[in-house]
Amino acid sequence: KESQQHETQLVLGSAAASRAYRPDPSRQDRLPPHAALGGASRKGPAGSRGDTSLPGQLQRQLGQQAAAARATPPQGLRMDLCHPDPAELSSGETQELQQIKWHRKQLLEDIQKLKDEIADVFAQIDCFENAEESRLAQKEKELCIGRKKFNMDPVKGIQYLTEHKLLTPNVQDIAQFLYKGEGLNKTAIGTYLGERDPFNLQVLQAFVDCHEFANLNLVQALRQFLWSFR
Repeated sequence: KESQQHETQLVLGSAAASRAYRPDPSRQDRLPPHAALGGASRKGPAGSRGDTSLPGQLQRQLGQQAAAARATPPQGLRMDLCHPDPAELSSGETQELQQIKWHRKQLLEDIQKLKDEIADVFAQIDCFENAEESRLAQKEKELCIGRKKFNMDPVKGIQYLTEHKLLTPNVQDIAQFLYKGEGLNKTAIGTYLGERDPFNLQVLQAFVDCHEFANLNLVQALRQFLWSFR
């Protein structure tokens, strides 16, 4: 379309130039005879090669420009020539293009697989975190129940905690549990330590060893020791 519009403008310009430079017939009688003859001898068909008048030269020049414009492809067409039709490719180029497409497809599939694996890993992490939170919550709940049972009956409370693996039957672990005394009644601690059972006596000895009496006088040491149970 741009080429046609350009050619139309050139033709219109040529016609306008011809009208502008067309000699006035009324003034032909005013020219000298030799000038009139010279003009007549050079005058020929409009736009022909033998026409050396100014309008003829303009028409030839404009015609050449129009032909050059028709020979020059539009910008859009020149851009299309940079991307030839696949049907025009050679067998080697077609095979290479197919390999590039195949590799591109493989890369896209690998990327999708990686995305799926990453999504699975994150899902597993979420499940693990949820399970861990649930396990901790369940453990805290059972520990709270064990403390309550211990406050009501120290022997049954220790048995409940060891059965639910919240506390090992080791003497040192039980002594540390009583020494920390988190949520435990001090009277219940004293009751458990005052039993004459050999195991309870071992727990009592380990309970005393949990205290640090260094750099304390007798009154301070007794106050600290008796504060841990009743």
